Amino acid sequence: MKSKKSLLFVFLLLTNIVKAQTLQVWPSQLVFGSVDELSVDSQQVWLTNNNTYPVKVYDYLFTKVYGAAAFSVDQQQYTLSPGAAVGVWVRFYPSHNINHNCEMIIRTDGPKGDARVDLRGQGHYSKAYYDTTEKDRKSTRLNSSHTVISYAVF
Repeated sequence: MKSKKSLLFVFLLLTNIVKAQTLQVWPSQLVFGSVDELSVDSQQVWLTNNNTYPVKVYDYLFTKVYGAAAFSVDQQQYTLSPGAAVGVWVRFYPSHNINHNCEMIIRTDGPKGDARVDLRGQGHYSKAYYDTTEKDRKSTRLNSSHTVISYAVF
């Protein structure tokens, strides 16, 4: 019985260590709404070092859509002391009229892994003639009937 309790304790300890991140991120999701290709929107995310040791932030990685990232930051490399926090401004500058659902990965030298922030925003074109095209395309796709053809192979 004692070995089962010890094994359970080790399992729970390792589970908590693996789940923990080097930095605490708040908020964990930024939702930018609708932004056209000529505009920029920005929101702030806070990174807090709740560890007993300094943590160096050395890079931010973003998902690229059609060869370019719609989100960016201007932060350079820096070190957060234990208990310190920093605000990072994230910019949304879309190039396409699509829904962006990306991740920002915050690369650190901490032993508990990188931090991440979920980023969402709707890009759209500023020219009025794209409005009808986008609406027509959506309504046509949603309202059109379709035929499914299948073949049975014996």
